[in-house]
Amino acid sequence: MLGDGHSFDIAILDMHMPEMDGATLSTEIRRRYDAESLPLVMLTSVSSSARALREKHGDLGLAAFLNKPIKPSQLYDVLIGIFSNGNAVKPSAAPQGRPASGVVRRLPLRILVAEDNVINQKVALRMLDRLGYRADVAGNGAEAVAAIQRQQYDVVFMDVHMPEMDGFEATRKIRAIEGRLTHTNIIAMTANALQGDRERCLESGMDDYIAKPVRQSDLAAAIKRRLPYVQGAEGGAPSPVAADELVDENVLRELQDLGGEDEPDLVGQIIRMFILEAPQRIELIRTGLCTGDLKTVRETAHQLKGASRQLGLRAMAALCQRLEDCEKTPDRSGNENVLAELHVQFQKTAEILTAKYPLKGQ
Repeated sequence: MLGDGHSFDIAILDMHMPEMDGATLSTEIRRRYDAESLPLVMLTSVSSSARALREKHGDLGLAAFLNKPIKPSQLYDVLIGIFSNGNAVKPSAAPQGRPASGVVRRLPLRILVAEDNVINQKVALRMLDRLGYRADVAGNGAEAVAAIQRQQYDVVFMDVHMPEMDGFEATRKIRAIEGRLTHTNIIAMTANALQGDRERCLESGMDDYIAKPVRQSDLAAAIKRRLPYVQGAEGGAPSPVAADELVDENVLRELQDLGGEDEPDLVGQIIRMFILEAPQRIELIRTGLCTGDLKTVRETAHQLKGASRQLGLRAMAALCQRLEDCEKTPDRSGNENVLAELHVQFQKTAEILTAKYPLKGQ
């Protein structure tokens, strides 16, 4: 037991236990150990989402949630992710048969392959495994939506034509589920490499497009495009951007002083407005790039840049400047890559801001 002289590197708790449930136990553990000295992973039933548990019990100081039944690959990736973020013990090697690439060691990605063809599933999983990634599988769009509701994925490779629910409808449902503060990178896979297919994929809410037959290099390139902080599946990954590189605290302090005693929540009000409006502006930019309306891209990026600078959001302002100069980049995919990075940085920035200035009613 904890406190009897034994030391532990991590605790994995079941949510539903007799006498004392996982939420109560995690609260008791946090009274003795902080999150850095003893990370906690909570195992929950499929019907219990992480969001619902946080709403009912509060933060709980958990490093991760996992839905039962637990897959070894999921548990492995969670443990790697926890320990690679600076905790005491570093796993020395990947399981036998899995190449431990620099990307996996530093940034384990949660990947879902939504594909109804069993042969295509096996090929995609093998390619990703060769790149150093493990992936889950969904046999159709409905299963992909259900998987997204159970846990968050960094990348979804979405087949366009599937039974029960196709990739277009699945993507629209996922976007509706995610809300404003999260964005799953969805990459379309289709055998119909016809003119207009790419536009239809992007219009449905997908982020990228690769044509079948899919090659390993296509998967690696798509991951690199959608996650700009990953240098590539063949090489290493830099450390995640530090919080002070995303948000200039001095600017926020000045705004807080501006509010004074008369309006002490001035910064919170402005941040809440920004977090509610920014996704709409990002969506306008995406639509403008998709339709070739560069005027809308320029004007919207300029507006978002101004708001970002006003709040001291360095990374977002820099990316908006690049999108404002979209006409200087003749290759549309270059602007789409910048937009994908803007999605990522907004999510990271919003997490930092809401941690300090929680949204009312959230």
